[in-house]
Amino acid sequence: GPSRPPVGLKGVLVTVIEAEQIPEADWGKQNNSDAFTEVQVGQKKQRTRSVKDEPDPEWDERFAFASTGTDAIVFRLFDKAFLKDDCVGSAQLEIPRLGLEREPFEDWLPLVDKKGGCAGNLLVSVEPDFPGMFVPASTKPEPSPSSPPVPKPDQPSVPAQP
Repeated sequence: GPSRPPVGLKGVLVTVIEAEQIPEADWGKQNNSDAFTEVQVGQKKQRTRSVKDEPDPEWDERFAFASTGTDAIVFRLFDKAFLKDDCVGSAQLEIPRLGLEREPFEDWLPLVDKKGGCAGNLLVSVEPDFPGMFVPASTKPEPSPSSPPVPKPDQPSVPAQP
C-alpha cells in the first residue's frame, strides 16, 4: 500500500558519511578535487565542510532537519575544483519510503549527473527524530536496564581478583 510517514515525527537526522568514485576535475594530472555535499529538506539546506584532493572523501557529519515525514531529502555533491561551484551529481530519498518507523536507514546512493550519467556514490544514513526522543546532555537520563550497573558510593568498586 502507500507508504506512510512515521507518526509523530518531529524531524530527521541526516548523516553524510562518505562518497566514492567521484569524477575528477578534468584538467591537469593532479586530482585537485574540493568536494562537499549539500543536504536539503523542504526549503532548508545545510552543507558539509570541503574535503580537498580526495576521490573518496569522508565527512561523517550529522544534520538535523525539521520534517513532517512527507518530504524528500535531496543530496547534491559539489566540487569547487570545477570552474564554478558546480553540482557534480545528486540523489534524492523520499522520507515516507525509508521505513524509519521500523529502523534507521543507511545505504549507498548512486549520484546522477545532469546528463543522467553516474557521478559516484554517496553513503548516507537517516534517523527519525521524534518529540522527546533525545535527552539533552544537561539532564541525566535514568539508567536503562541495558546499561552496566553503577557502583553505589558505599560499595567502592574493587578490581576482581584473578
